[in-house]
Amino acid sequence: MKRTILITRPEEDARILAEMVAARGYHPLIEPLLSIRPLPDTPLPPLRDYQALVFTSPRAVRVFAAMTDLRIHPAYAVGVKTAAALRKAGWAEEMIKTPSESKGVEGLESLLREESLGGDTPLLHPCGVDIAAPLSVPGLVVTPCPVYKAAMASTVTAACRAAIDRDEIAAALFYSARTAKSFVSLLGTYDNPGAVRGIKALCISDSVLKSLDMLPWKDVQVAHTPDGEGMRNLLDCICAQPEDKTS
Repeated sequence: MKRTILITRPEEDARILAEMVAARGYHPLIEPLLSIRPLPDTPLPPLRDYQALVFTSPRAVRVFAAMTDLRIHPAYAVGVKTAAALRKAGWAEEMIKTPSESKGVEGLESLLREESLGGDTPLLHPCGVDIAAPLSVPGLVVTPCPVYKAAMASTVTAACRAAIDRDEIAAALFYSARTAKSFVSLLGTYDNPGAVRGIKALCISDSVLKSLDMLPWKDVQVAHTPDGEGMRNLLDCICAQPEDKTS
């Protein structure tokens, strides 16, 4: 009976996911494929030169908030978790804006288009060094501001290898294309790519799927919405399937 869910997120995010997995009766196996390294020595630009802040992850909120005490800007959040991180970091409720529907970055860009924002003053996007794609909103300048770096893992842990070899993993969660590419690369050094034949890959987006599709997974599924809620729903569906509980 396969009861293990592989969690590939960075440690801080993985702990929250592990609780969710355990609550569903499965064993979480945390295998951080990226480690987050804040860039505290990188000076922020003059914040008063920007009309608003844009955040696409709770992680960026936490790192940015530790770099400045200023909380005067309207803050646009990609989703509810990022909005919650803004509240916890000290932004007033009326300063936080999120899309009405969970559509990830696409929803955030739509919200920015609908807002009464002037094109003469840029918006600041605190983010990681390696972002998948810059935010693009016609008529607005959204300036990326790297505040952390995500470093790839250099090896797969012995615990993860053992779980793969023993065919204990029911599903693996992938939240970014970089994480997915890291897993594929590390599995190549492990020299046993076919070992994933019994694992279902759960992806937050199509770009993640494309980074994994060269491996012979048991199944690959993409969340209906590219956010935490979409992944939770996908995990619930997998956990409810009787074949996973009798494998």
